[in-house]
Amino acid sequence: MIKRLNFKITREFLKFPVIIILIVALFLFYKPLLSNQPLGLDTLGHLSKVSYLKLYPFADWDMSWYSGTLFLKLYPPLFYYLTALFPNTFFAANFLSFLSIYLTSIGIYFFIRYKTQDEKVSLFSGLSYLTVLSISYY
Repeated sequence: MIKRLNFKITREFLKFPVIIILIVALFLFYKPLLSNQPLGLDTLGHLSKVSYLKLYPFADWDMSWYSGTLFLKLYPPLFYYLTALFPNTFFAANFLSFLSIYLTSIGIYFFIRYKTQDEKVSLFSGLSYLTVLSISYY
């Protein structure tokens, strides 16, 4: 007999963990989020592609890398397009990085919640991702 999972998404279910994870994410990553410097090990290389995209929006070839490489074919281009929409590229890169970290933590929370049906374990898993990432990366 197959056991049916009792997993219902309600407004009360969504409010508490999402807000807790957001508060912890803002506490851990407010300096990188509000910094006006590019953060990360290879951010400058990616931001150079954004500046090239702003200058040449329909380019297929980037002549500024290693005497020419394919442009936006080796990495998924959504980050570059979204960053190019902002006037401040450093803020855009930091904001999109924060947003991806936050949404990944929320995704981990919902995945563990779906698999275990335990609120505490799933919240701990989402928060653990945030804390380990803040210690090891920033």
